[in-house]
Amino acid sequence: MSLLAFSFLLFMRKITYFILLEGLGTFLLGRAIVGVGEASFATISPSLLSDFYPPQQRNRVMTIFYIATPVGSALGFILGGITSFQRKWRTDFGAE
Repeated sequence: MSLLAFSFLLFMRKITYFILLEGLGTFLLGRAIVGVGEASFATISPSLLSDFYPPQQRNRVMTIFYIATPVGSALGFILGGITSFQRKWRTDFGAE
C-alpha cells in the first residue's frame, strides 16, 4: 500500500471516529492523528501533481492546491463559529 493511500485511510478513519467521541481528551487525540494524515498529504501531493501535469499547467495546479488549505481553514473557522452558537460540537460531527 502506498504512503498516500495509507495516510488517506488514516485520515478518513479518524474523521469517522469523531462520531464516537466521549470528551475533550479523545477529541484532541483524534485531531492529532488526523493531523498526521493531513501532513502526509501536504508532503506527498505536490510531487504527484508535478508528475501528472505538464510544465505549462503546473503553476496553475500548484496554485490551486496551495490556496485550498488556507481557504478551507478559514471556511472551517467561519462555519464552525456559526454552527457552535446553534448546536453542540458533537452535532457537527454527526454524534447527536
